[in-house]
Amino acid sequence: MMKATPARRDFLKKMGLTGLPFLIPSMPLWAAPEVPYQQAQIGDKDYMVNFALDGKFYSPQGYLRKLQEINTGLEIGEDMYYEGGATAKLEALFARITGKEKAVYLPTGTMANQIAASLLSDDTAKILVPENSHMFRDEADAAQRIHHKRLVPYGGADRVATLEDLKIAEAHTLEGEVFQSGLKTVVVEHPVRRAHGRVVPFEELKKISDYCREKGYKMHLDGARLHLASVYTGIPVGDYAALFDTVYISLYKYLNAGGGAILCGEAALMEKVKHQMKVLGGTMWQSWYNTAMALHYVEGIVERWQQLVKKGARLVEELNTIEGLRITALDGGTNMYQLETGSREMGDRLVANLINNDQLYLQSPDENGRIWLYMNESTLEIPNEELLKAFKRAWIS
Repeated sequence: MMKATPARRDFLKKMGLTGLPFLIPSMPLWAAPEVPYQQAQIGDKDYMVNFALDGKFYSPQGYLRKLQEINTGLEIGEDMYYEGGATAKLEALFARITGKEKAVYLPTGTMANQIAASLLSDDTAKILVPENSHMFRDEADAAQRIHHKRLVPYGGADRVATLEDLKIAEAHTLEGEVFQSGLKTVVVEHPVRRAHGRVVPFEELKKISDYCREKGYKMHLDGARLHLASVYTGIPVGDYAALFDTVYISLYKYLNAGGGAILCGEAALMEKVKHQMKVLGGTMWQSWYNTAMALHYVEGIVERWQQLVKKGARLVEELNTIEGLRITALDGGTNMYQLETGSREMGDRLVANLINNDQLYLQSPDENGRIWLYMNESTLEIPNEELLKAFKRAWIS
């Protein structure tokens, strides 16, 4: 069994998923899941049927079976050091989707963010980043420790940042320092994970982009979940990407790959990315097992998620007919909804019953019984009436 690091254990605990690969001794007996996530299936599913993540979360066995299925339809081509095969096809596809000259596969989103922002900032020291962004909060100070860049936060902890926020941070930094070390790069995250998946309004993004171009700043988009924002707003991925010099998109959050990231931008800059990735030890022998999966799921993603958006909205209406439960969408939100159960005890009971009775996974509730409920493709093939029955059983049990 893979040993979880303290940081990963903390993340899993917050996500309410620590009971999947191993049970938590402190959990009450009635709350302990009776099956590991590898067996969490409805019918013949090989993935976790869940309302707790952005994607399907395949079991190892299910992942292998899915690759075999993909391979029977179109033989998976191998790559060598990320060159050729499924990886080359995926890079070419993402270049077209984003409208950029070139796309490059990287092993992680953190590496994509860090290399892009560092190269864009060139010999300047400071990079403006949202205060609640992954780059500022969750990347272990890599910008400072490895790339010798200083991240200057703008915006607030639990909301979407605005151009006004950016201007305030810019002025505070540039006007308040005697010895200037330069500012050349601005990072935007969209949608914003720490704001529960809320999108930055397109007009606000355009204002930020126009301002940065006027000031001569380069722009990087952490668009890990950019396809979700596109589907929920109706704005094409390419329209978002056009506002930025570089854009990163995740391959595992909703494209169901085992890992990986795609970074898109000008061809000359992307060649520099490849060199930096090698210097940082990010170039592996092969990546087809990630890129083949992502290549499969990116095809038709807009149509599937448009269907899911409608299905999810109907399901929320139906679940709100259950007395005592209340589910609300967020203003400017994407695939995350807030489910209120009234108390921590009732929330725990709902989560445990759904796991034990129907292998449906939710995040753990907070102290007030609130649960963040995700819509994703794992429920797409299950009729809403079956999901509604499962929630009713779990709530009244």
